[in-house]
Formats: sequence, structure tokens, C-alpha cells
Amino acid sequence: FLNSYTSAHASSVIEVPTQTLPWGIAFDKSSHVWVAEPGCDPAPACSTTFPATIGEYNLSNASLVKNYNEPSGFSSPLFVAIDGSGNIWFTELNSNAIGELIPGSSPTWNQWKVPTANSIPYDLVFDSKGNLWFTEFSGNKIGFFNTSTHAFVETATPTANSHPYGITRVSGGKIWFAENNSAKIASFSPTKSGKVTISEHSISAQSPHLITSDKSGNIWYSEGFAGKIGEFTPGSNTSKDFNVS
Repeated sequence: FLNSYTSAHASSVIEVPTQTLPWGIAFDKSSHVWVAEPGCDPAPACSTTFPATIGEYNLSNASLVKNYNEPSGFSSPLFVAIDGSGNIWFTELNSNAIGELIPGSSPTWNQWKVPTANSIPYDLVFDSKGNLWFTEFSGNKIGFFNTSTHAFVETATPTANSHPYGITRVSGGKIWFAENNSAKIASFSPTKSGKVTISEHSISAQSPHLITSDKSGNIWYSEGFAGKIGEFTPGSNTSKDFNVS
């Protein structure tokens, strides 16, 4: 982990070993880092189902605070997101579920099954109202989960078999996601009901993975199989790629 937010030089990096194959990360309000550690390399799911770990690390000194080991019935946390109360939410691709960890000395674990069987929930993000949105890799849908009523709503991607992967919320509230099995990224405006209209945008990349945005509203995504980073400019509806050296 980095010793500070502003120094990203190699000399300031401290490595904290883990044997559980870390994937998604998120920061809480105390600048602690929460890490989903599924204990496998999904392809796209784990070959076996078993409880794994969510780790909490202190960014200031790069130390492990605590490992939260999942109870029976949970499995393979892949990506994490943190709500306004500091609770940890995560996707469970093998259990086909959304999970919640309420941390503390006596942690509480909650789990809700995704309606579509074998949907393989992947990345997740909160909207400004505290509702959760997530990608369904094999379900080819965008999922909505109301964290108060625990109601699900699912919306199919316009392109069949698109394998939605990374998801992000940009300034202004719109949500974007990558379609790993198509040369497209997509966007929608979140709603209270969970019902949305998805717009797809063609890009030069064949298999975008994770996705984020910059302060200017441009969308950036990784191209894992091509060894590139892509940028999409919504205003001109154009994209360009950058080789990773």
C-alpha cells in the first residue's frame, strides 16, 4: 500500500503479503483499505465454493488491521463497496449473492441471493441515494439492490452475451459499465425504482474490463487481453487506446 495519497513512487510502496488472491478494494472514511480476497482466480467463477476473506488494512502504516473470515454459506468475495455507515458490501460470484459485512468485534454477515440463477455478480457501486448497482457477468444484466427493502431489479444489457464487468459512478450521478465480451461500454441514469434504460457506446477495445472516470467526465477502462488502457469521450462519442509499456 502507498504511504500517502500523493506519493506513488516505488520507494514509497510497502507490500503486505496475502495468500488469498486479493481482487477488489475500497477506502472507508478512516482511510482504511478493505480488500476482497476470494482465494481463487475466477474464470469467471471459482472452480470450487468455499468461505474466503475480507481484509482491513491501515493505509497510514500499511498494516493489517483484521481479517474477516466469511461464515459457512458465503464464498469468494470479488469486489467491495462501502456504504455511508461504513458497512462493507461485496459480490459473491460462486454463491450468486450480494453480501454485507457489518464490521466490529462481533461482526454481522448478511446475504441476499440474486434472482437470476448463476448470474455471477461481479463489480458493484452505490448511487447517490445509497442503492446498490452491480454487473451480472453471466446473467448479462445490470442488477439493482435496494439496501433498505432488500428488493432486486434486473435489466438485461441490449447486447446479448455482453458479459458486463466493471462498473463506476461518475460526477453527476450517471453510471457506466464495461461489456467484457463486446467492443462496447454502456451507461444509464440510476432511478429509485431500479428500472433503467441502458445506452451502449462502441469503442475500439474488444474486451474492456474495469472502468472509471476522470474529473473532465471522460471514461477510462482497462483492456486486459490487449495490454492497453482506453479512453472514451462522451461529448464526441469517440475512443482511443494507449499501449501499456
